[in-house]
Order: sequence, then C-alpha cells, then structure tokens
Amino acid sequence: MIARPKDFCMAVVLLALAGFLYDDITSMNLGAVHALGPAFFPKVLLYCIGGLSFVLLLQSLNLRKSKAPAGAAASCPADDDDEPVGKGAIIMQGAFTLLLLAYLFALPRVGYIWATMTFLFAGMLMLGPRKVKPCIIYIVVSAAVTFGLRFVFSTLLHLFLP
Repeated sequence: MIARPKDFCMAVVLLALAGFLYDDITSMNLGAVHALGPAFFPKVLLYCIGGLSFVLLLQSLNLRKSKAPAGAAASCPADDDDEPVGKGAIIMQGAFTLLLLAYLFALPRVGYIWATMTFLFAGMLMLGPRKVKPCIIYIVVSAAVTFGLRFVFSTLLHLFLP
C-alpha cells in the first residue's frame, strides 16, 4: 500500500529520469578511455539520484508492520500533506527562487567565485539563524565550498568553471 503518493510519484519520476540520462550518457562516444573521463561525474550524480530515489520509493511504501496492541487502533503518523502551507513558507520559496535566478544571472557577469560565495552566503543567511556566530560560519562554509568545488572541477576533473 502506498502511504505517501506524492513521494512515490516523485521517486518513480526521478528513477526514470536517472535511468534515461544514464542510458543517454553511456551511449555517447566521448573518446575517453580512462576512468575519469567526461562521463564520470554525471554517472556519479546519477548513481546518487537513483539510489536516493530508490530509498524514497521504499519509504513512500507502507512496509512497516504495526506494533500496536491487539485491542488498540493503529495510529498513522501525521502526514505533512495534511497541513496547509503558511504564507511565510511560500514567501521563503519565492525569495529563494529569486535568489537562484539572480545567481544564474550574475554567474557569467561576475564569475564563479564571487557569484557562488554570495549565493551560498545569502541562502544560508536567508534560511538559517541571523546571529553573529552563524554568520561567521556561513562565510567560512561559503568560501570553503566554493573553492573546494573549484579545486575538484578544475584540478581533478579538468573542467573549467565560468
């Protein structure tokens, strides 16, 4: 029995998308004969998406046996879909979407490092607590993630970022 239909549908769609993209990547002739060719990173991402989608699929199914006593009625945990979404959550989603669009707009203009550090810091500031200590942590994490990703892509994968 499907306990959470929305999660089930999303898991099936993501599994199908990951399978389609994996098939598409493996059918391309990329001319690379070594393991870290251009298809390596997309394959790793697709393995992660497929694995996590499979976990979501299993979680969306009601596979657990009820441990309620024989005379008691089994209670179902509250489903997140039953609660209405507040205005604050909708505003936060819209603001984060605008932040993402601003990042995509700024990326070719100011470059990867400044655009990504600003995007990560603003996103963490928007979603997390706004005190002095977390803000210092946000700055350090934004810089570390930005330069870490740049190192991985440019040095290890030989893919240059804008």
